[in-house]
Amino acid sequence: HLDAGLAAALTLFLVSLAGLPPTAGFLAKWYVFRAATGADLTWLAVVVVLTSAIAAFTYLRPVALMYFAEPVEDRPLLVGPATAFAVALPAVVVGLALLGL
Repeated sequence: HLDAGLAAALTLFLVSLAGLPPTAGFLAKWYVFRAATGADLTWLAVVVVLTSAIAAFTYLRPVALMYFAEPVEDRPLLVGPATAFAVALPAVVVGLALLGL
């Protein structure tokens, strides 16, 4: 079903932005954290951790709403082929990166 596919793609994107393992967003934040601690910038590492925690709530709220909130309308979402492709292509790329391919 297209609605479920769009929700899954958006979930994948938001989880990566939140920096949850094993996504590329997690690796990016991990490298920043390691660079900060390696350069004796502990204060920066603390800022990275705190802002990541705050951002996780911001990024994961839409995910929770997509799956657990009651729908506003009871009709299917109409998406054209170009929009479906524009969502599917990055979802496949992020999915392949998630698998390490």
